Amino acid sequence: MQRRLFYFSLIAVFGLAACDKPVPSTSPATTTESAVQATVPVGSNCAAPQACESARLLAAGMQDAVALELGPRVRMTSVRAEGPTLVMSFSIPYTSAVMNGPNRRTIESEVGNFANRTLCGSGVGQQFYASGGELRLRVFGMDGSRMTDQRLTACYGPS
Repeated sequence: MQRRLFYFSLIAVFGLAACDKPVPSTSPATTTESAVQATVPVGSNCAAPQACESARLLAAGMQDAVALELGPRVRMTSVRAEGPTLVMSFSIPYTSAVMNGPNRRTIESEVGNFANRTLCGSGVGQQFYASGGELRLRVFGMDGSRMTDQRLTACYGPS
């Protein structure tokens, strides 16, 4: 049940990123957006400039979802661009004691597969990955333990 709520939360977050609405310059996330923009300064040596810009725009488009409760005790704690990488961090209501061994591998696999299907199913993923973009998913338990930290670089499976 908790995993299903987490998955629905990811749909909502990626739905925000896929919106065509521009991010207003006076939005409450202006400070965060400035920090995101500073990650890839104008005229930087980014090896994949289109991917860097896409990651920055996706991160800016998702700022409204940071700190919102996306499900029972499920939150996106941060989203940012690091060059061509879109880094998303989440907290979930599990501890390392519960999420050890097979449980941890299962959540890593399911979260990665679901996030990638969602991003690619929206049509954003194919373009993002083709430009050299990378999605990094970090999931932490309520005790601060890292549940997963994975990097996705291509759409795979049915979208």
